[in-house]
Amino acid sequence: VKDLTSLRKGKNQTMARDDRLRVFALWISYILQEKVESILCLQDGRRLAKFFENLSGLQVDGINDNPGTQQDNEENVRKVFEAIERSGISLAALTCSDEEVIEGDQDMMLSLIWDLTDYFFISPQFPSSS
Repeated sequence: VKDLTSLRKGKNQTMARDDRLRVFALWISYILQEKVESILCLQDGRRLAKFFENLSGLQVDGINDNPGTQQDNEENVRKVFEAIERSGISLAALTCSDEEVIEGDQDMMLSLIWDLTDYFFISPQFPSSS
């Protein structure tokens, strides 16, 4: 019985993670105004830049619109992280790094999407009353 219980818990945790991945993919689709299948689409530095720009209203400078190599794409991702920092979010405060986006670490990418959404979309709607 103990083994069945632990299996069920594991399955529920996996399903919950899959649900989060689907919901965040829908959120990305909404922000990008294009259908995406997975949060991994943000490994494309151009899409990550567009996501950031649409969410924040800020511009990412120097994006290569036609990256010919993986190195060009990685540079695009790094430029987005530079823009994030210029926007006032400390990179040290983020739970996700540019390398984790490039590597496709979905858990860390979920954190990045949440951090950006919270900073630019949720928090401005609930300003502190200090």
